Amino acid sequence: MKHPQPAWISAALSLLSLVVVIVTAAVLVSRPAGGWPAFTEQDHSATNDHSATKAAQPEKYTFAKVGNACDLVDLAAVERLGRGGRSLDQTHHEIKMASGGSLTCQGGNLGASITVIVQLGNGSRDLYDLSKQNFGATGTGRSSGTAPEFGSDTYYTAVESTSFQLGTHLTSAQVDLGVFDTNLYITVHIDVSAQDAPLTADDVLRQAKTQTKHILETLHS
Repeated sequence: MKHPQPAWISAALSLLSLVVVIVTAAVLVSRPAGGWPAFTEQDHSATNDHSATKAAQPEKYTFAKVGNACDLVDLAAVERLGRGGRSLDQTHHEIKMASGGSLTCQGGNLGASITVIVQLGNGSRDLYDLSKQNFGATGTGRSSGTAPEFGSDTYYTAVESTSFQLGTHLTSAQVDLGVFDTNLYITVHIDVSAQDAPLTADDVLRQAKTQTKHILETLHS
């Protein structure tokens, strides 16, 4: 019997395509809003006043409590969707700076994979706008929309396909969900394949939303 291509392979390729975005994010999130301003002695007093005001207003989200990015992700829930038969292999990466940073977690096995990237900082808005432009619904089995339960700055794209291989019914579903709030941008990519078992893109989208909700709640300061 011909086995389907492991879902984690496609996710790994997707993650590689995002490497440039992650590196760019590390620069963007460390950049003050509006760029790096010129500093003069005349600005010194005003800067101190601004810093004092900002200190009195803590940021809405923080990475302070996160040691391992994959602690934010329920890998077992994704594994159950794919019925892969074993725990998801995982990799993670954390970049933390005073002004923000990025967290990345990827897990995958034969039947399912998930990639989560979280960007925190002033540049996260630019990354959200850029990514949203690259997602849309074209072609059979594709759909797109928003996730208003997370606010107005959201998008998702879902792809569902079915095939028959040597008498086996194979269903695949892939979802990309993006959410921006204040200075936090979350992307969740889930790719699942199931043999002779019910699976829809709606199932995978619900899981992506559940993962996103948990991340937002965990990072809330």
